[in-house]
Amino acid sequence: MPAAVHLVLRDADPSGIVIATRDNWTGRAYGLPVGDLQYLLPALSGAGVYVLIGDNEDADDDIPVVYIGEAEDITSRLRPNHSQLSRADIAWRRVVVFASQSDDLHKAHVRWLEAELVKLAKLASRCRLTNSNTPPSPRLPEFDEVFVQAFLDNMLVLYPLLGVDVFVPPRTPRRLLNAPDTVETLTVERADSTIDVELVLRVAGDVRARARVDADGRLMILKGSSIARHVQTSERNKTAATRQLLVENGNVVERDENWWTITTDHGPLSPSAAGLLVTGYSVNGRVVWQTDTGVSYADLTL
Repeated sequence: MPAAVHLVLRDADPSGIVIATRDNWTGRAYGLPVGDLQYLLPALSGAGVYVLIGDNEDADDDIPVVYIGEAEDITSRLRPNHSQLSRADIAWRRVVVFASQSDDLHKAHVRWLEAELVKLAKLASRCRLTNSNTPPSPRLPEFDEVFVQAFLDNMLVLYPLLGVDVFVPPRTPRRLLNAPDTVETLTVERADSTIDVELVLRVAGDVRARARVDADGRLMILKGSSIARHVQTSERNKTAATRQLLVENGNVVERDENWWTITTDHGPLSPSAAGLLVTGYSVNGRVVWQTDTGVSYADLTL
């Protein structure tokens, strides 16, 4: 279903202050460099949720550092003396703030939104969270819960447009161009006329992981797949960091002394990055990911 959004580049610069909203919605988002907060604070009022995005200067990979927070009064929280903004080990680049245009968010609402965003970020394992714990979701009356769930749904539409992809859910699978429609074990017909093709990765003849292809041709490793516990020292830094994030966020369980089992879908990743995450060593992902009948990813796509 189409999603109509409105983006305003305040300085005609997509890396500057961006204001976003949707039709028939009271929320409004502001994305901006951390250094420009002084120009935005006068426009903010009331309760809101914010996400800080930055880089750990001691890390040797490009996984972003993220802090998720809430405040009953956003203008009083996002100040230079903020406990996160004043950290010397993190270079905070941008902040994305969600607030309401009609002041219909209150403290319990933004606490609920913060808790849900922390859960989603840990589930996706796309960033290093500096939040020290997962805040509990407050109990809300039924009407308020419906309201904040709808508010969250709109936030998740706008976050990627504002440069925040740490909450991105799995993308819709696409039809692989050369996939034979007649093989029932290979294809699953969907209401939107796409074909969801599952691929497997074998190690020493055993299926260790299953994945499906997203709309961009990347792979989503499926829940229940295995990833190696012991890796070669040549493993790329970002893949090693992703493996560690999955472990730290509780997204894996021990299978045996050599393998973990992931407890949630993870991705999207390039075929080779997905293969590296599973095996712990470099592989040609377009070759090693295959259908159950042995047709490679490379032979299924152009």
